[in-house]
Amino acid sequence: MQSLQQLYQIFEAAFPDIVSEPPLPIRASLDSKVGQFKGHKNSVGFLAGYSCSWMTPFCYGECYTERGQAGMDTAYQFRARNTWALFAHLLAGDCEGLTQSFSTLIQKSVDQYHRRLAKTEDAKERRALESAGSMWRWMWSGDLVDATHAMAVRDSTAMHPDTTAWIYTRSFHLLQFLEPVPSNLTVWLSEDDDNAQMAEGFASEFPWARRTTLTSEEAVPSTGIICPENVGKYPVVGACARCKICSHSTADEVHFIAKPKAGYRRSVNETLLHIAA
Repeated sequence: MQSLQQLYQIFEAAFPDIVSEPPLPIRASLDSKVGQFKGHKNSVGFLAGYSCSWMTPFCYGECYTERGQAGMDTAYQFRARNTWALFAHLLAGDCEGLTQSFSTLIQKSVDQYHRRLAKTEDAKERRALESAGSMWRWMWSGDLVDATHAMAVRDSTAMHPDTTAWIYTRSFHLLQFLEPVPSNLTVWLSEDDDNAQMAEGFASEFPWARRTTLTSEEAVPSTGIICPENVGKYPVVGACARCKICSHSTADEVHFIAKPKAGYRRSVNETLLHIAA
């Protein structure tokens, strides 16, 4: 387990120019997989690794946010500035301020949703939007850092009861700070071979948490549910809004498939690799 201070020190060493300036407000993301329509800012992301207090060597090696467009400099710098803003709140123990910052992002996403719903003339799109309701994805990149972060996620989610929110986390030690879990928040334990035994114990302690595994397709039980986008049932763009298994908690366990990935990957941060080992 990495403490807030340890993660911040690694971040500060990697991004001295960013931490030398006052942090900007946290900004929401356009994540193509979770957006309900083009341009929908209904998620928030931070830098994977630097904001992952219980990451595993496997998840750091496989992390999709380090690859492709998500790993390119523009997207990476965007999340780096978000991460600096997040650390500024956490280092000050500013749960109230972070909660308000998150709530503002959710409200802007909700406003976008209602504007789209009001103006669309496509009957199929209208039915899909009304069926799903407004949706919010926590940490499409990164994870819960500490108790203040977890409580801010909990409290800001509760402030928007008509928005369906979901989170995947390996920060099992912070589950207690998500209680009482808002009825509109689904929490998924994110597991792989490196943390499976630990996850089993936390799943027993917190039975409200659901479970996801990152594994090979061959290792999925015959009765297991695989993310439909992973097996080509949905295109990547808008997949979560169409599927709704994770967001609307229609299953207790979902498997994500780890596949060989070609193309660009950011250079590995050796310090992060070391603390994950």
